[in-house]
Amino acid sequence: MVDKTVLPYNNLAIISSMDMEALRDICIEECGLDFARPIIVGVSGGADSVCLLLALADLGYPVVVAHFDHRLREQSAQDARMVETLAQTLNLPFALGSADVAALARDLRMSVEEAARKARYGFLFEQARQRGAQAVAVGHTADDQV
Repeated sequence: MVDKTVLPYNNLAIISSMDMEALRDICIEECGLDFARPIIVGVSGGADSVCLLLALADLGYPVVVAHFDHRLREQSAQDARMVETLAQTLNLPFALGSADVAALARDLRMSVEEAARKARYGFLFEQARQRGAQAVAVGHTADDQV
């Protein structure tokens, strides 16, 4: 369970207990997740991935906070530090990956978006293998292009 007293906001106040029960049922019955093995949660620092992290941790799943720095924006290292601080605050394990995605895109002759996705998911699935995780979870809003 996440210690809600360590956060400057009530992290799951907008999610009713009925919603959390429905989420637990989905995780167990539809996704086949158990509480014995970790879940790698890809956390960008945005609202969708942070909400996913907090919800899974609040349900009692052992989670690993994983952040991938694409090095596409000047503030990307600052984003990584913010996600690492969140993981430390919640007393959760943290993994950081990084790549020069623009160079990767040039080298592989693909779009920056495709190179970013390839590098990010490669990192997340490698973390899952290394840590014996049962799943990789990422949060996307309905209008995300995946």
